[in-house]
This record gives sequence, C-alpha cells and structure tokens, in this order.
Amino acid sequence: KTRCLTKKVLGKVDVALSVFEGPLTYRQTAAIYGLLFFCSDVLEIELCKFFKALRYFRRAMAQVTRWDDPAPAADKFALNNLRSWLEQVKQNDERPIWAD
Repeated sequence: KTRCLTKKVLGKVDVALSVFEGPLTYRQTAAIYGLLFFCSDVLEIELCKFFKALRYFRRAMAQVTRWDDPAPAADKFALNNLRSWLEQVKQNDERPIWAD
C-alpha cells in the first residue's frame, strides 16, 4: 500500500504556488508553511533541502505582532527555495505506508 496527497490538498498547493511571491500577511505565510510541513511529512520530503526557505520562515515568524499585518518579503534565494519545495510537493510521489 502507498500514500500520497489528495486532490483537495494538491489544489491548496496550486493556490500556494500562485500567491507565494506576492505580498502576504503573517497569517498567509504561516498557512503556506503549515501546508508544506504537512505535505512533507506525508511524502517523506527532507526539510534540510529547503534551509533558505525555512530560515526566512523562522525569521518572519519571530517578528509577528499582529497576524494580519504584512509579512516581510523573502529574498530571492528563499523564494527560489520555496518554489522548489512547492514543486516537489506538487509531484506527489507515492510513498509506502509500511516500511519493510
């Protein structure tokens, strides 16, 4: 048996891909990263490959005072890393449910 993401989750990934480069609030940024953390767990994606995107997230979330304020813009390296992460999630490679 295998597992992968549902069409509903993949639809959310498509939305994240369409908006992640625009101005986002802290709440929207946290929602995109929460989605990526969930998807990465399901698909067993190693987070270490996305260090620059994770560093941006950590720094941005450390500045939150009000969730609906604009989040700071990510640098081009973090954006490229985030795009790669979203694209890898979108591939939706099936993973075995049971490890042998």
